[in-house]
Amino acid sequence: METWVKLILFVTLINIFGFILIKHLAKTDDSIIITCYLSLFSSVFAIILLFYKYYENKISIIPINIAGILLLSTWHFITYIALINAVDYASNPGFVRAFVALEISILAVLYSIYYKEYMSIYKCIGLISIVFGIIIITCYE
Repeated sequence: METWVKLILFVTLINIFGFILIKHLAKTDDSIIITCYLSLFSSVFAIILLFYKYYENKISIIPINIAGILLLSTWHFITYIALINAVDYASNPGFVRAFVALEISILAVLYSIYYKEYMSIYKCIGLISIVFGIIIITCYE
C-alpha cells in the first residue's frame, strides 16, 4: 500500500472521531467559541513545532508568502465556523462529510481540465455516482 493511502486512512479515522466530538460539542451559539479555541490550541502546538524545527535544523521559519498564508488562515477559520454550524444542524455528521466527496469530484474535474488529464469512463461514472449519492442523502434525509 502506498504511503499516501496509509496517511489518508489515518486522517480518515482521526476525522471520524473528531466529527463525533464536534457533534457532541457543537451548539449553534458556541460555534465561533469552539473555532476560536481550536485555532488557539492549534496555534500553541504550531509555535512549539516551529521552535523545535528551528533549533533542530537551524533553518529560517519565516514563510515566503505571508499574505497568502493570512488569506488561507482567514479562509480556514470562516469555513470551520460554517462546518461546525453545519454539523450542529445536520441530524448526522456523516451527511455533512458526504459533501467532501463533492469537493473531491469538482477538484478532480477541474484538475483534469486544467492539466489536460484524461478522464476515463470509469472515473466519470464514479464522479456521477458521487453527485447522485449526495442528492439522495440530502433530499431523502
